[in-house]
Amino acid sequence: MIFEILLIKWTCVSKDCSRQEANIEVLQDIHDPHSSKITIKASKLIGNPISMPMFYFRSDVGHSNLQKSFPLAHFDKLGGSIYQIGFRGIDSNITFDNQLYKLLKLSDEKDIIKTTTDFNRKYKIDQFWLESRANDIKEIALQEGIPKFNILAIGKSATLITQQLMLQFPDIINRVALADTSVPSSYNTESTSDLIERYFSACSKDPKCKLTNYTWPPQNIPSRILFTMSVDKTNFIYQTETNLRKYSTAPNALIVMDSIARNSTSIYLAYNYIPGFDELKFSLAESILHFCMEDSDKSSFFFQKIRNACKYMPKIQGLPQGNFTSQILLVSGEYDLPSFPTTLKYLQAKSENPSKVAVTYYRNSTSNEIIFNPVVFREVMSYLNFGSTNFTLSITSGPINWNPSWNPRFVIKGIFTIAFSITSIIVVMMILNLKSINTMKNNEEELERLLKKHDEVHSITTNNKNPKKLTTQIKKSKKK
Repeated sequence: MIFEILLIKWTCVSKDCSRQEANIEVLQDIHDPHSSKITIKASKLIGNPISMPMFYFRSDVGHSNLQKSFPLAHFDKLGGSIYQIGFRGIDSNITFDNQLYKLLKLSDEKDIIKTTTDFNRKYKIDQFWLESRANDIKEIALQEGIPKFNILAIGKSATLITQQLMLQFPDIINRVALADTSVPSSYNTESTSDLIERYFSACSKDPKCKLTNYTWPPQNIPSRILFTMSVDKTNFIYQTETNLRKYSTAPNALIVMDSIARNSTSIYLAYNYIPGFDELKFSLAESILHFCMEDSDKSSFFFQKIRNACKYMPKIQGLPQGNFTSQILLVSGEYDLPSFPTTLKYLQAKSENPSKVAVTYYRNSTSNEIIFNPVVFREVMSYLNFGSTNFTLSITSGPINWNPSWNPRFVIKGIFTIAFSITSIIVVMMILNLKSINTMKNNEEELERLLKKHDEVHSITTNNKNPKKLTTQIKKSKKK
């Protein structure tokens, strides 16, 4: 492979020059030395020169400065320099033009793959993510004189970049922390897991099966990886189907579907994707399971592309065994509790040492927000810099006893909430009722007083014939 990168010129962006930025020119086509060059952004936070440097990948920040993601104080005494490299696709400002939308709208099923292929060729999407990005990072490390480095990858796309680096250049990576990688909460039955495992096992043994490159790494996850995973409610295949029906999201959804069907690349399968777990690769396997079921739409273009894969489903037998040795910090938010216990139980069962599967919980939050909690983040950095973790995180006021189907705290909280609401309603009704009773009582007293006066006047008028004396008595009666 031919690859060339220009000398990096860093520019200070802080008074003490601890933060630096650079524009780095790289070949657009890494296989062609005469290819045009594109610019990617990079930022660096200077750390201890004798400590291991770290490359920081984040799916949604591009070349943003580090302090925009985390307070700078978190990095102060945590080790070597930190590098953040911009994504080619983001920093090159790739856009999807209106012509593509019109093509997709007019295309029928026989043209849909051609349209998607043309789209890929036009924008060279494969050059902007996995292979070229891995080369960018490797070459930047060489230019900086870094023989080995740690990786902190936050998000699903960043996880895939890390996977590619470990596949291509395993010797330059020291330790890896994959954060905010989601565990699909749709995992809830052993039968689903068994089917997925058995399918991959059968497929890998058949030379005609084209879905054979989804096994990274073989069997076990290396112990040098720390997974900080969160329970996620996203269901890949149904969300993609929904997007496929929307005018604005159809192009990307089509690419995802076509990528699965043609097995051309896995870069678009970032949703709910955990490299290393064949059992948890729902982005591909759940798609197959869904479209191979009897009630699915057999006329869809996607089904036509995977119909050969479906033939494995009724034949597969046996369950391959394979545990992982890596440490896992499983994160759950209060709103993810219903799907959490099953995921925890599964990961503990697959671990060679269940004590390496730690649990943390953050009140009043969803799981994807917890990764950025300072306590969790310091734990991740401790692993990268020192290779050790302290899984006695105390984010809540006390330990939580997980139950497979329900959580007592929620039930008690619900009972108190309902009781308080009912009591409040009763109190309000009683107050309104008392006011009504008092009003009625006052009205009755007033009416009784008026009637009494009327009777007195009537009695005086009837019994007294002297007009002058009658007038005097009526005036006295009114004064009463």
